[in-house]
Amino acid sequence: MLSFLGFVVVIVLLFWIGSVSNRLSNLEKKVQNSQMLPSTEPVPAPAQDVWPPHQPPVFNTSVAPSQPQTVLPAAEKTSGENIFAGNWLTKIGVLAVVIGIGFFIKYAIDMGWINEWTRVILGLACGVLLCLLGGIWKDKYPKYAAALTGGGIAIMYFSVFSAYQFYSLIPQAVALVFMVAISVFGVYLAYSRKVLELAALAVLGAYLSPIMLHTAADQHAALFIYLTLLNLFVVAVMFGFYWSELLFMAFLGSVVDFAIWGGYFLTLGNTTFASAFAAMTFLLLIIGGTFALRKHKQANTLPADGAKYFSWLVVLLGIFYSLSMYMLLYRHFHDYLSIMGLLGSVGAFLAYVLVDRLELKEANFTLALVGAGLLSLACIWQFTGKTTDFMLIALGLLLVVSGVLLKRAELRVWGLLTLVACVFAVIITPYDTENYVFILNSKFGLVLAETAALWLTGWLYNMVEPSDTEARASEAAHSIGSLVLWFGFSWELAEYFRNNADMVNTRNLLLSLWWIGYATALMVFGAAAKMAFYKKISLVLFVLAIAKVFLYDVITLETGYRVVSFIVLGVILLTVSYSYQKNKEKITEFLGGKGQSS
Repeated sequence: MLSFLGFVVVIVLLFWIGSVSNRLSNLEKKVQNSQMLPSTEPVPAPAQDVWPPHQPPVFNTSVAPSQPQTVLPAAEKTSGENIFAGNWLTKIGVLAVVIGIGFFIKYAIDMGWINEWTRVILGLACGVLLCLLGGIWKDKYPKYAAALTGGGIAIMYFSVFSAYQFYSLIPQAVALVFMVAISVFGVYLAYSRKVLELAALAVLGAYLSPIMLHTAADQHAALFIYLTLLNLFVVAVMFGFYWSELLFMAFLGSVVDFAIWGGYFLTLGNTTFASAFAAMTFLLLIIGGTFALRKHKQANTLPADGAKYFSWLVVLLGIFYSLSMYMLLYRHFHDYLSIMGLLGSVGAFLAYVLVDRLELKEANFTLALVGAGLLSLACIWQFTGKTTDFMLIALGLLLVVSGVLLKRAELRVWGLLTLVACVFAVIITPYDTENYVFILNSKFGLVLAETAALWLTGWLYNMVEPSDTEARASEAAHSIGSLVLWFGFSWELAEYFRNNADMVNTRNLLLSLWWIGYATALMVFGAAAKMAFYKKISLVLFVLAIAKVFLYDVITLETGYRVVSFIVLGVILLTVSYSYQKNKEKITEFLGGKGQSS
């Protein structure tokens, strides 16, 4: 009986606080309105001077106006008193009563007046009341109202958590339903009042609920369905207000809940469900977020940094998806890895298609990056050995061609970077020594494929107007392709003579001749094609060839090979010098950049 009476007293006191607050607010509004109304008191007429009848009146233009002046200090004093009485006294009074109620509840608990159910109900009632007070003051004191409402939501979360975790009054499913309802209520308040902080608090509580309500049992199906519905809810909210923070909270909340569950309960039996949830989370957030981004961009309601923050989220989603698929499937379900990589790539490119014409540079580049990266991983997970390298080269060239045809810089850039990355894969790929045939082998075939792809990329870049990030892309592709061929054939010669110790002199001589001849060919080709950047490559190779002949060949080669090496080098250098002297003006114009293509 005492607990029931205490509960009634607390509720009455709380509602009395709201009533007093309303009365003070209304009184303050009436006082302010009365100060703004014009005065109705009669204005005394100015005193008339009595002039002597024999003198004409003299008018003084500096006489003060006839209307009485307003006394400002008194008005300021009245306004300050009203603010103190209607604002600060209200806040201090609410704080004092809340603290008093807190002491009363603690005392009642210590005395045994309030049982566990009453504590939970009191907590829920206090939370609801704080939300009501926030609604009452949302127009006049928006920050104060937001703080009250946020506190009320937090109290309701804690009350439900206490009912389940501390007191075992309700089952887990009921507690989860209550927490979801509190989250929906909080997001509704945030949506109606346009307050991000309330939405963030509600979403945070929703993602923390599975952690707070955890048990020792594996309930992965319920957890994954709950998180997926919650992610859908966040994406739906994003269509109304583009709050980037909510998307990051949805991503981090899903990852943290998923990681904690996996650390305790992941087995071979539930790996399929875990993989499906990871894929669903990735696709939902990247595609749903892109739809929201597109909607706000077209409606001109997208924040200035909205696309930038979304780009960071896309990168994080790509990292999460690739790592989770690898960790879940690599050891026992490797055959499905490439399929999941391809699925993620399709999702990323679908999101890219949704926004690629909206001139959102950051979003375009990151979506194309994630799509290309996941497609590359699908190739790596599906194929092995040199087949993987060939497929990656084909993928890079495909991206470049698509970027040229669609006039999309991001596709061209990631295609070129994929080809550059393939250079290292080609270099470290070993020879098949058992089935080795000079030039006609898979290793040198990779070198030729990489060179051809880079040269073709450089030529394709001349067909489009390059962006700022592609200013030297054509030259870079041609240069890297030329160096790959030079290095690849040099390695081919070394491999051919690797097991022939008696032909070391022949190998070193042929390497010198190859370097000198290739440098000459590049210089001639650059002059014919009017590509001045080839002169830099040829000069570098000439310097390397000269250094090899004078520093290495002179010591290691026998006399006959040494003679051939020096004579060939000298003849070629003299020929180049003679050609330069004969066509000095043309070559000067060429090297100066006149009439050349880039």
